[in-house]
Amino acid sequence: METTDNQTQPRLLPFEFTGRGFEYFKIWIVNICLSVMTLGIYSAWAKVRTNSYFYGNTVLNNSSFSYLADPKKILKGRAISVMLFAIYWVAWQTFPEAGIGLLALGCLLFPFFIVSAMSFRMRNSAYRNIRFYFLKDLKASYLVFLMPLGLLVLFTWLLYTAVDSFGVLDQMVSSGEQAGEFFLKEDFILSAFLIGFMPIMPWLDYLRTRFIVDHTQYGKAKASFGIGGWGFYKVYFMTALIYLVAFLVGAGVVYGFSSGVSLMIPIGIVLFYAILIFISGIWKAMRTNMINNNIKIGENQLYSHLEGTQVGWIYLTNTLAIVLSMGLLIPWAKVRMARYTASCTALQINDLDSITAIEQEQGNAFGEEMDEIFDMDIGF
Repeated sequence: METTDNQTQPRLLPFEFTGRGFEYFKIWIVNICLSVMTLGIYSAWAKVRTNSYFYGNTVLNNSSFSYLADPKKILKGRAISVMLFAIYWVAWQTFPEAGIGLLALGCLLFPFFIVSAMSFRMRNSAYRNIRFYFLKDLKASYLVFLMPLGLLVLFTWLLYTAVDSFGVLDQMVSSGEQAGEFFLKEDFILSAFLIGFMPIMPWLDYLRTRFIVDHTQYGKAKASFGIGGWGFYKVYFMTALIYLVAFLVGAGVVYGFSSGVSLMIPIGIVLFYAILIFISGIWKAMRTNMINNNIKIGENQLYSHLEGTQVGWIYLTNTLAIVLSMGLLIPWAKVRMARYTASCTALQINDLDSITAIEQEQGNAFGEEMDEIFDMDIGF
């Protein structure tokens, strides 16, 4: 029996973004006005309209994606998030001596937040009327994140205790009082946390990405992630190296022309932020390519070939356009970035229709007994 080419030959399906800047501007400006008029309540509906526009204009194989979220559940999630943040902030300001405990509590809630957010996001994303799914596995989430986050909190406590034992924090408090600045010893807790966080940031990024991908499914095609943590360290290290070299060169140029030129200091500041924005685009491209090129959905391979300098240039010129237009060109900037990202992304697949057919037979693969707990957007 003869088979067709679609059954034997993999196809490379490019993504496409069909949105237009002015078209999205009309949605965006209405969202802004109504959100302000309703003191932020309408922002939940604004998010649905925005995501629906970007999903609906992202096309693969002549079919677009869909965003199906209920704005009321987004509003519920945001209300809970704001309430939790307010309680957390007030507790931190009122009982600064409990800072380590509050930090530990935040880390303890992180695995729950990530499962809740991704469950909502995936279940409300669809392609060809078939929803994506995220396995709500809290146990696996805590097994992945609890140890590194726990060690980070332990490091923070040890560093804070060690610095305090040498009287350094008392000296900082005294110096602050003499300078008319209010400073508590507990303010060092966040600094200690960041010192410990920076070296493991690529590792946590890897753990988060792998956990999300490995628990995502479309039809019976389960997603899988095929790279280790070293790939993330490589991207972060290369970005830091590029930034260091660019910053040193920029600083040298500014210093070389600074003699007798009073404008060189503000020029140097502008140059610093321009370098930072441009290189953040390079980082974004490298990270996106690394992640996408190591994602499989069943036997189907995702591909991405963003060019770092091009993304950096888009980031830089988008920022300049937004600043000069006092924010009015935000819609144009978002559409421009979405169009370029889609043009550099593709999915190699044998037969997309077969995945859809399997899903139609399968129906709802996961139980919905925990929906009342997880079915919200907490803004993660």
